[in-house]
Amino acid sequence: MTRDGDEVSQIDVANAGPPSIDPPRPGVRVPAAGAIWEAMERGEVVAIDDVRDEDDAWARRYRRAADNANDDPRFAAFRGWLAVPLETSDRVGGMLTVSSTEPAYFTPQRQALVRGIANQAAVAIENARLFEQAENRTRELSALLELSRAIASTLDLRSLVNVILIQFKQVLDYNGAALLVRNGDTLAVLDGRSITGESAAGLEFALGALPLIWSAIGAGEPVLIGDVLGETVLGAEYRALLGDALDTPLFRSIRSWMAVPLVVKDRVIGMMTVSRVETDYFHAEHARLARAIADHIAVAVENARLFEQAEDRTRNLAAMLDLSHAVASTLDLPSLVNVIFDQFKQLLDYDGASLAVRSGDVLTIPEGRSVSGESEAGLAFSMGALNRTWELLNAGEAVIIADVRSDEPLAVEYRTVIGDQLETGPFRSVRSWMAVPLIAKGRVMGMMSVSRVEIGCFTAEHARLARAVADQAAVALENAGLYTETERRARATEALFRADEELFRSRGRRRRCTASLRSRSTTP
Repeated sequence: MTRDGDEVSQIDVANAGPPSIDPPRPGVRVPAAGAIWEAMERGEVVAIDDVRDEDDAWARRYRRAADNANDDPRFAAFRGWLAVPLETSDRVGGMLTVSSTEPAYFTPQRQALVRGIANQAAVAIENARLFEQAENRTRELSALLELSRAIASTLDLRSLVNVILIQFKQVLDYNGAALLVRNGDTLAVLDGRSITGESAAGLEFALGALPLIWSAIGAGEPVLIGDVLGETVLGAEYRALLGDALDTPLFRSIRSWMAVPLVVKDRVIGMMTVSRVETDYFHAEHARLARAIADHIAVAVENARLFEQAEDRTRNLAAMLDLSHAVASTLDLPSLVNVIFDQFKQLLDYDGASLAVRSGDVLTIPEGRSVSGESEAGLAFSMGALNRTWELLNAGEAVIIADVRSDEPLAVEYRTVIGDQLETGPFRSVRSWMAVPLIAKGRVMGMMSVSRVEIGCFTAEHARLARAVADQAAVALENAGLYTETERRARATEALFRADEELFRSRGRRRRCTASLRSRSTTP
């Protein structure tokens, strides 16, 4: 048995008992503690004449340490037992135990013989251990070098995560793995691998649902759960986090689970998780190795995210510039609304969109694009039913409804406003809905809304983009309205001018006729 940290691990077993009895299997791990192990650390031999002797203190300690193993058929015949330390020049690396079916078998001469064998075994085992450590370290450094090269080859986030997961498996043989990054109060899965081949990409978890796990990760510490189905507080938190998903193919095979933080400049940006189908698989050495790799991964992921954000920002600015040029190209209201919708779709991929303009106590939709393809143009809604929604819009805030069919107050209000058209009209396929105010000259003149057929599509970032579009749209609509009103007044003024001109002509003709008649009446 060799020492591994705070535990002693059984590395091999030989059994000279009856062939019908299977020998104990190697791999058993027990705490490196207790009176027997303390004797080993002092370099002492522990010899027990009869492990079943009730009066022998060492026999009682042996039975406690064996934890009733004597009831196992593989141990039932043991009587004499001997343990000698595996000593090298500077440490006790484990112990060699031998047993016999004969009581008092291990005489001083036999103890000396076993001690001599143990001394040679200790040197051989220590050399093998050092060689294995050197090989493992070489393999680890080689994998880190390959990982560094691989992650330096791309700034595309999805490609990068794929490379990371492939390279990581060369170092730590997992059944499942995932990379999660923090977005505000949630952890989002960038990508993952599972034993079923499915990916958890896109899943999000609230940080508030994993207080113990995130507390450790936030402090830069790894989290190890020996059995996610076991009766531990961490196991219970893991199960509560997944809920019903725990019994899906993606998660049902997981038993051992480990998470390590992704840290960039003393800031935790997320975590990396790995899992195995066996219980108690991950140990301190796995955590150390995962942490070393996670430090490289964190920098690469952060750089890729910053690059992606910069690209998104560039695309958004270009789209906003195109929108500015487009809305400035026309003052015709129907054409303007269509231009706004076309440009907006370059920024936010919606299924439905509409503009609603306030006139008194009514919101009227001059133009819209519905999920169903039916026209929303001309639909009007009473402001009286838009209580909380209009209150938020009037305060300059966005309104986001994850599911218009839910019991959320804003969803209930939405259904009240839409009425029967929720089932029969252009709104019947809407699930996610978002509205932002149209503000011109400090006045909320209406709202712009977008919708999707999926649930939970819109975020605060979508609202920010929509607000930027709505601000330009509001000014353009205001200008188009002023232009339309100016044209209407000009046409009215022209009509009045023509009417007056016609009136003046008529009066002129009447005066000439009167003058002619008078002239004729005075002629002799």
